[in-house]
Amino acid sequence: MTRKRGARRMLSSPSIPGTAGLNSHIGHVLRRLRLAHTRESQRQTAMACGISTSAYQRLEERGNVTLIALERIAAHFETTVSALHTYAARLNDASH
Repeated sequence: MTRKRGARRMLSSPSIPGTAGLNSHIGHVLRRLRLAHTRESQRQTAMACGISTSAYQRLEERGNVTLIALERIAAHFETTVSALHTYAARLNDASH
C-alpha cells in the first residue's frame, strides 16, 4: 500500500473496525514495553523510532498515534501492530 507524503491515519479512527476505545490503552501498552523491556527514556525510544519526543510523549499520555508511527514503534520493540492491538484489547476487556 502506498501512501501520499504527509498522509496520516490515526489508529483511533472510528473508521478502523475494532479500534474504538483503544486509545486509553495503546499508550499504556507502549509505556509498559518501554519500561519493562528496554528501560529507555521516552526520548531514546522516540529517536530509535524516528519520531519526535513530543509525539512519543503524547502517544504514551493520550494514545494518539498514526499507523506509520505505531508500525515503527512495534518494530523497535520487536513485536507487531496486531500484537499491540490484541494486548490493548485485553486490557480494555479486563477493565470492564
